Amino acid sequence: MPLHQNYAAALTACNEIDPADAALKEAAYEDAKLAFEALATPLKHTQDLPAATA
Repeated sequence: MPLHQNYAAALTACNEIDPADAALKEAAYEDAKLAFEALATPLKHTQDLPAATA
């Protein structure tokens, strides 16, 4: 599951940055946000399926 690994790596990198370095923290957060969106996109189609009726 490479998309999950990409998100985990981006989030880890973001969390390791000193909060005092706002510019670097913001850039790392953007990377984590993009990785999350890439991970969520293929999963979104499962939310759009009609509910199963019994």
